[in-house]
Amino acid sequence: MQRKGKRYHVGDLIACVCRVPGEPTRVGLTTSKKVGKAVIRNRIRRLLREAVRQVLLPALGQDFAIVLIAKKDLSLELPQSQIDEAMEQLVDLIRRKPPQHAHVRAKKEKPE
Repeated sequence: MQRKGKRYHVGDLIACVCRVPGEPTRVGLTTSKKVGKAVIRNRIRRLLREAVRQVLLPALGQDFAIVLIAKKDLSLELPQSQIDEAMEQLVDLIRRKPPQHAHVRAKKEKPE
């Protein structure tokens, strides 16, 4: 995903985005230990999930696979409104510079 997708840098987030035609949009969140201890990482993930639900998914619709990576500078001091703005900027970037289609491998059938 990170190799094939297009990277977008928005504030303290990195988004790796691929187009996957015919699939529902999927979003993965990554927060490394550099961001902080478990409580902080979980709080940041909750804030990001809410922004994804409120802003990203309604604006993009179907056909995307997205991985959001929180940079170590992302702070809990940011209000939800600023995270929502970052998601709106991400949507604008994706619309202006759309990613290419990912090559999805067909599932192999198990021999019997």
